[in-house]
Amino acid sequence: MELRSLPDGSLVVVDSFRFLRTAALACIALAVATLGWAWSEGTAAGEIGWAALGIAVLCLPGLVVDDRRFEFNASHRMLRWERRNFFRARRGELPFSDIRDVSVASQAELDDERVGGRTVKYQAVLLTASGPMPLTSRHGVDSREFEALAARARAAIGLAPQSPDSTEQRRHP
Repeated sequence: MELRSLPDGSLVVVDSFRFLRTAALACIALAVATLGWAWSEGTAAGEIGWAALGIAVLCLPGLVVDDRRFEFNASHRMLRWERRNFFRARRGELPFSDIRDVSVASQAELDDERVGGRTVKYQAVLLTASGPMPLTSRHGVDSREFEALAARARAAIGLAPQSPDSTEQRRHP
């Protein structure tokens, strides 16, 4: 994740998965080429072809992970956002007045049942008039990274900083 502060107080947040997408495309292309070779060689190489097809299917999720870009434009008091993956792109604008808060959402997941532990994952989220809008595509186990992102976004928007005692961890889908 990349954060850039601009001289006018604006903030740009970029969460990009281009390397993952490029690797997924290369993996799929290699698997398809292997599949073509295996099927042209006949039944003895068919097992390799099926394995290559399985690898290609496992690489598909890399194509649907969203790259996100948020520009908190302080001078225009406007958020410009963009989400894109291999198949689609969405973008829009949102006035700062429609952003109610920036918080860190938490989500608990069960670890290996034999261990009996839980992992809590965090994500910075804009709370808008129309519902929550995650600032990143990823979750992390270190809340400090997402708290710092939320604090910088709050400052760019002009929202009052949250005191450590009033920080509310929210769960979202």
